Amino acid sequence: MAEVAPTSTVLDFSREDEHRLADLRRRVDDPQSEPLTPAEQHDLLRLEQKYARFQEDGLRKLRECADMKKSPDDSSLTKSVTNLLSGVARGALFWGSLIGTAAPGYLGKKIGVTDDYKHWNWITDHLILGALPVVSQVGASGNHLEMIREQCAERGVKVGLVVSALTADELNGFGVVFPRFASHEDWQAHLGVRRFELVEIADMTARTDYATILRVTEKIHIVINEAKEAVYVHCKAGKGRSWMIVMCYLCSYGRMSFDDAVNLVQLKRYQVNPSQSQIKFVKDFAQQFAASETARRLLDTSESARQSGRAAADEGWVEDCRP
Repeated sequence: MAEVAPTSTVLDFSREDEHRLADLRRRVDDPQSEPLTPAEQHDLLRLEQKYARFQEDGLRKLRECADMKKSPDDSSLTKSVTNLLSGVARGALFWGSLIGTAAPGYLGKKIGVTDDYKHWNWITDHLILGALPVVSQVGASGNHLEMIREQCAERGVKVGLVVSALTADELNGFGVVFPRFASHEDWQAHLGVRRFELVEIADMTARTDYATILRVTEKIHIVINEAKEAVYVHCKAGKGRSWMIVMCYLCSYGRMSFDDAVNLVQLKRYQVNPSQSQIKFVKDFAQQFAASETARRLLDTSESARQSGRAAADEGWVEDCRP
């Protein structure tokens, strides 16, 4: 009998491990934070390696389960995915998000992973926050893009922009053949979308810059307010990176306070779970945007006053020249 390699070090990446890793990463990224101690540096390396092995094992299991698309009915599909998840902590970051993407809806509820999870949620009438859509049929769950198209038709709106906040590897589904995740070409084929933004941000991090997110939020604003079209913002699971971009939009062009925006998004999509670095990025972005807006208004007011003064002077000069 072949020896089975121990997997406990790979499969026990818990929610506590996730938050600890995110906190250590945040401190490394934040120049204002105290440097990590040698013990914390060792802990960070351990957790990075543990998470990498956890992902590799999860992807291997998903590839092994690729034949579930041949399952004749939902019960056999549920059994396949349940076996796939055997031994994996329910709260683990990787499966907590990927299974919600790969096997959404009814299936997630059956195996007790996603509960009331919805693959996407309408935050406003024109802003959608969600996970990376699936275009393969998964049991009774069909092509997500067709479902989104139907919802848009019911609401009398169309998707004008897709913002993808994830790495290129994630967008390509990590090379997994089934289920197949929606590419930008799929969005164009199914919904006629022609505007796309790929913001490459590593999972659990906020590793991007103000200028990039400002450009993206401005495009979201233009599509929603000028074109009157909807915007779909997603990462892998619609819990962290895409939350960050949606929040940046709401706290800037959306004219909402941070607290009001948090409450709105949490109300519409309860499973959001941003890291501390993502929360901090939104707060810093909102402050910088507000400062820029104040400066812009002061500049506009000053310029308007100068133009009014110049016009008055010109008018006085004209009056003086009249006979």
